[in-house]
Amino acid sequence: MKSAYPEGFEEPVIATLLHEVLKAIVYLHGHGHIHRDVKAGNILMDTNGAVKLEDFGVSACMFDTGDRQRADIWSLGITALELAHGHAPFSKYPPMKAKEANLLIQLKALYGDKEQLSQQNMLSVATSQSRQAKSAFPCPQRKVFPVPVKVLNMRRKGFNILPDLISWTTPFKRKRTGLCSAWLAGLDPENSSGVNIPAWFHKGSLPPPPPSLPLILIGPGTGCAPFRGFVEERALQSKSGPTAPILFFFGCRNKDNDFLYKDFWLSHSQNGGVLSEDRGGGFYVAFSRDQPNKVYVQHKMREQSNRVWNLLCEGAAIYVAGSSTKMPADVMSAFEEIISNESGVSSEAAVGWIRELEKAGKYYVEAWS
Repeated sequence: MKSAYPEGFEEPVIATLLHEVLKAIVYLHGHGHIHRDVKAGNILMDTNGAVKLEDFGVSACMFDTGDRQRADIWSLGITALELAHGHAPFSKYPPMKAKEANLLIQLKALYGDKEQLSQQNMLSVATSQSRQAKSAFPCPQRKVFPVPVKVLNMRRKGFNILPDLISWTTPFKRKRTGLCSAWLAGLDPENSSGVNIPAWFHKGSLPPPPPSLPLILIGPGTGCAPFRGFVEERALQSKSGPTAPILFFFGCRNKDNDFLYKDFWLSHSQNGGVLSEDRGGGFYVAFSRDQPNKVYVQHKMREQSNRVWNLLCEGAAIYVAGSSTKMPADVMSAFEEIISNESGVSSEAAVGWIRELEKAGKYYVEAWS
């Protein structure tokens, strides 16, 4: 283009090219993606006049609508100027100079040519630009993990976190991973002694239960993290006095791949441990992908309906932790079904039972996305 059309294309040619590019952008946005690099150099045309938009190396998924789309719309406008003039606006300037020139244009549009461009005006526009950029491309948020602080204070200095490695494949067959979880997973425990991991401690929504309170714990996946502390603390308390039983329902995809803290749970569910059936408790695991039909924690709860009901009659508290998608609602539905079937009351009365547990501070949910 620069050699054959140094002064840019005619308007009908620009309109034809951008019409086809707009089709591509509409398709991308309609499927939840943004291109993020729309420019003349990424527009291809074959000998038959077919126009294609290429280079999806920096494309991304849109987790919401609105501001995220504006990056492509703005780039399309710049591309129109580039096609019309043979070069992008302020292409002769270094990046910072080009940004300053763009800022001056916005100031003149806001305040007029005769208005003196004060430092306050420039600061106002710069602040507005910064807010728009943050809304379009938000910064990563702090990730919150439940940590059993009380037990850690009793036994050791330090703490464990249990992050889930986030990974997925885009529609363009590219592998993507979560920013924080992939970084943590890539650390070498043997050679990472000098790595600084910032951490902030906040009071969680799962209060530590007294040793005399029976517990029904539901923690699939990384939701088991806070309950590791509950079980460890109950085991320590049992050495100095009687403790109430614990029913724990854990779930994961495969027994051989992601059975988190396997040895820990099994050790406490055998030989009179706090999770053993001998002491009125129990440990039940749902491996969702180890058989043709998916099995989740709510299915295991229904299998142990009588044990769940007996513990509820003894005044047990319910603690639920894990994914905030469907799991909390499915678990609550399972409890309502168990109460209705075991007691013979109506579904409405079972719902009322759960509501009374919530009011009494005996039904806790800590869920995260």
